[in-house]
Amino acid sequence: MVETGSESCARERGQLQVKILDMLACPLDAHAPLDIIPLRQVEEDIIDGVLLCGDCGRWFPIQGGIPHLVRDGLRRKEFDLALLAEYRGQLPATVTECGSPVNLNGLFPAPSPEEKRILDEGDYWSGYAKVHYAVGDTSFLDVRSYSTHPSFYNLGVLERDDKDRGRLYGMWPDHLSKVIFGFLKSLPPGLALDIGCGAGQFGLEAAYLGWDVVAIDIAPGALEVGRDYASHIGKDVFKRMHYIYAEPERPPLRPKRFDLLLSKDALHHIARIEDVLKSMHAILKDPPSHEATAGRILFFEHVAFSPIALKIKRLANSYLHPKIQRRYPCVPVPDVLKRGAPCEDVGRDLILPLTEKYFHIRRCVKELMLYHELEFPIYYAFGKRRRFTRAVTLFIRFFIEKPLMLFQPAEFAIIIGEKEESVSGRIGESERASI
Repeated sequence: MVETGSESCARERGQLQVKILDMLACPLDAHAPLDIIPLRQVEEDIIDGVLLCGDCGRWFPIQGGIPHLVRDGLRRKEFDLALLAEYRGQLPATVTECGSPVNLNGLFPAPSPEEKRILDEGDYWSGYAKVHYAVGDTSFLDVRSYSTHPSFYNLGVLERDDKDRGRLYGMWPDHLSKVIFGFLKSLPPGLALDIGCGAGQFGLEAAYLGWDVVAIDIAPGALEVGRDYASHIGKDVFKRMHYIYAEPERPPLRPKRFDLLLSKDALHHIARIEDVLKSMHAILKDPPSHEATAGRILFFEHVAFSPIALKIKRLANSYLHPKIQRRYPCVPVPDVLKRGAPCEDVGRDLILPLTEKYFHIRRCVKELMLYHELEFPIYYAFGKRRRFTRAVTLFIRFFIEKPLMLFQPAEFAIIIGEKEESVSGRIGESERASI
């Protein structure tokens, strides 16, 4: 019998979950392994199902190949109840009628104010990913996607950015790309965790290079977009990407399993950043006695705020944005793009000091990125003139940004480091001293 395209896609999506079941743990009590009730599968491959914790008694859904492993207040009612209703005849009454924390008899946990903010953050990024993906933007998924970036969708402009074709990688200046992706290429492939993955980029690049990647986020829509995109770019890469609806503060993963932690523009959206880094430290592999290093980290993050840089950007954009809107056709702006992320920059100022506490930083490249952020509006506003844009960008970088960094903090940082055994000791001593 010939397998259809949809059956093939479902089979591959299921394979991802079978591969990672042995590394999953309950996000509430860290119990592992979790029991599983397969509900829909092709051959032995799980597509929909239920995971059960033998300690706390909670059940967690797998839908479309994505496990949902979060604390009670972050459960998604529409997902959970839909799964229970669809598979009521295949699930035991202990799950459908009296299951914890959700069942068909009306039990559903109410989120706390903090959990409501996290859910709102997830909804924002879910919507952001879906509206961009719908118009063909894949640059936020994959830095190897050149010329797919509508840089000014928030202004109603969908004109594509074609200047990235000459770059080593899209979306970053080449000198930063060489640092980021040169580091990834220098490591032998292993098991990586993409923290707050959104829909891709760092995790997907690692998968291209042969890594198995677990990608976690609290935006289910972004995870769905990421999986859909990955399913179209190559069978081998797709099989290496494993998406999970989970929060970085409570990773539903067994300790000391991962070789690499990745994060791109995610940590500054997290309020309890120390709890996240402590959890991430625990799941990285310890250094073997015969080696100097073990688990590595690669973060690209917003780490500070420069008021002067903000004033310069606002002044420049007040001139450039109207020129862009006059030059290119405009479309209605989706509602989700009219508002910002609810948790923007809540953890920004703690990223560097806490990363230094929990990891040994080998390299930290700091920049304002003013030249890079103004490059897009300059390029569009003046009719996509590459040489002119390049000249202005270089002027901004060397004659405005470099002097500005002498007395203003760098806003962005590439952080490369590792877990060392001595770090664990320092954390333990610090905790004992605080008791």
